[in-house]
Amino acid sequence: MTEADGNVALNESNFELPQFEEDLQWFTANSPSKWHEAIDVNASAAIRATIAVLGLVTQEWTEMQPKDTMPIRTVQAVMKYLDGPSSDLKKNISVLCKGCSRSRQRTLGYQHRIAEAVRALADAATETESVGIFKRLGEVLSKVEEHLLFRHAVKGEYGQEKAARSLMIKAYAAELKRLTNKALTSRVRTESAE
Repeated sequence: MTEADGNVALNESNFELPQFEEDLQWFTANSPSKWHEAIDVNASAAIRATIAVLGLVTQEWTEMQPKDTMPIRTVQAVMKYLDGPSSDLKKNISVLCKGCSRSRQRTLGYQHRIAEAVRALADAATETESVGIFKRLGEVLSKVEEHLLFRHAVKGEYGQEKAARSLMIKAYAAELKRLTNKALTSRVRTESAE
């Protein structure tokens, strides 16, 4: 991919975005809830790429809440639903989503943002309108960002938004590349070039 076609190239070995620094700057300067406005991607690929970003925090859930598998089971159900939607799976996701609400209540102050993000993911996966899907995916990304910032705050590190967003967009871009064999395309950069 070249700069002229407005794509961001990925270095597959470390998932960094070595070229087109202005794209990375845009993503790190803007709230993750706005990213889908700037990324040209279909809903299914967006959900799967968002799951990859969610993976940045779900491992912590598994370690810190080993007896509460509700959020992890919800993510697994969503992935299965994406492979082949059915009304039974949709009902299962709905029940699991309610379980995520209970998980959130049990972990308020610590990992509750992870359960909130998973609940928003479940809502996105079962949403029928693309506007609703992308709105919910924005919620997922915002909750992941909040949790990553919480991790930094616990250590007394503040002002880490850029680092958190950079980590998130790299995970998103790597999954998008894996799914579509295309590099991340930024509409913002493409439109400004025209």
